[in-house]
Amino acid sequence: MDMRNPMKLRRILLAALLAAAPLAAQPRSDTVLTQDVVAAIEEADLPIGLFEVEVRDGVAYLTGEVLDPPTEARVIEIALFQEGVVAVEADITVLRPDPVEEDEGEEAPGAQGAPEGGAATETSEPPLPPAGPRRDDAAIRAEIEEALADADLEAGAPQVAVEDGVARLTGQVANAWEWGEVMERAGEVEGVAAVDPEMEVAAPESREDLIEGVRRAVLRYPYYTVFDDINFGLEGEQDVVLLGAVTEPFKKSEIEERVSKVFGVRSLDSRIEVLPLSPNDQDLRRALYIRIYRDPRFSDRANQVNPPIHIVVSRGVVALTGVVRSAIESRILESIARSTPGVFRVINNLQH
Repeated sequence: MDMRNPMKLRRILLAALLAAAPLAAQPRSDTVLTQDVVAAIEEADLPIGLFEVEVRDGVAYLTGEVLDPPTEARVIEIALFQEGVVAVEADITVLRPDPVEEDEGEEAPGAQGAPEGGAATETSEPPLPPAGPRRDDAAIRAEIEEALADADLEAGAPQVAVEDGVARLTGQVANAWEWGEVMERAGEVEGVAAVDPEMEVAAPESREDLIEGVRRAVLRYPYYTVFDDINFGLEGEQDVVLLGAVTEPFKKSEIEERVSKVFGVRSLDSRIEVLPLSPNDQDLRRALYIRIYRDPRFSDRANQVNPPIHIVVSRGVVALTGVVRSAIESRILESIARSTPGVFRVINNLQH
């Protein structure tokens, strides 16, 4: 990792302590809380470097290195939602801060606009470069084959034939991601006029294998939390439709990529919604998490790798999704959500 220009971020996050939230009868020791936070961060398998955790008087102090801002946010979130942690103080070095976007209004070097007060003249546009000789088809084919070999494709590289600059690709690819990767690599080779794909996506062993592969791709995504909710379905045998909502744009794109790499996925239709960025909604998520997962009736599910009750918040509207044990639990959770300050409406989509 490039550590020449690290960006230091120091943040203090306070958990909302709600009087209505039932807490454990005896406070947990700082030693136990430290162990719990460390174990939860390790279990998330995030891209972090040297990292230290210490809990004093219920406040979790985090110091160390993380790869990027999303990882930093996830580490803080994990610590904040451990039972017994009342606040998080983080002094974290982000090794790869978000790149600074270029000003769209800034003129590109060497670019010249139209003369002031009039339209551009015919001579304002540079002349087109003279057309060079067309590359030999054999040379194009060899370069495409080399590019595909470098891609390390799961199903092996497709066969390539080139005629008059048109590359025809035949054979099999493992999934939708490999299909796109093959098309992109072939199209980028100099001299390729067009790409004619006659490839097939390999079929999974069974429909159940495909469903399980997609399910694992979502649930094992390290940034998938109780505040996100993803569902999926199949159109035909190998075409996946993704539904649901996530709290950050990067989660949408990364989940889409993970699912497109599942063996046997032929196409992906993503209808995932990115929830609005709202400090009020973020505060509401924390409050609901504390009230639900620190309630003795539901606290046993907080430590599961994938907690079954999801809390989706959008502009004060709360949707409860997931699986509970009974209709009574469903009604209790709905009551908790409705009685939380700041909640405008509750949609109960819990299943039992």
